[in-house]
Amino acid sequence: MTSGKARIWLIPRLAALVAACAVMMPFVSDAAEGKSLWPVYEQALKGAKYVDLTHTITPTIPVWAGFADSTFAPARAGSDTEGFAKKGDVYTYEKHGFEATEYG
Repeated sequence: MTSGKARIWLIPRLAALVAACAVMMPFVSDAAEGKSLWPVYEQALKGAKYVDLTHTITPTIPVWAGFADSTFAPARAGSDTEGFAKKGDVYTYEKHGFEATEYG
C-alpha cells in the first residue's frame, strides 16, 4: 500500500506517461512498418524543452563514495598499429592528427 505522499507524487507522473503514450500511439504501427518517424518528431518532440543533466567530466565530478578519485591522462595506444602508433605512444595532433584523454 502506498502512502498519501507517494500517491501525490505518483498520480501526476502516471498521467504524464498516459498522455505521452496517447500522443505516440498513432505512430507505433507506422514505425513497425518501417515508415518515417518524422511525424513523431514534428508533433511531439520538436517543441519539447530538453534539459541536459549530465556533469562535465573533471577531476571534481561527483562519484559514488565507493569509487576511487578520478584520474586523467593523455590517451596512449593500447597496441601497435603499423605505420601509425606503437603500443604506449601518447596520441598527439602533430603525430596522429588528434588528441584524446584517458579517464580512470
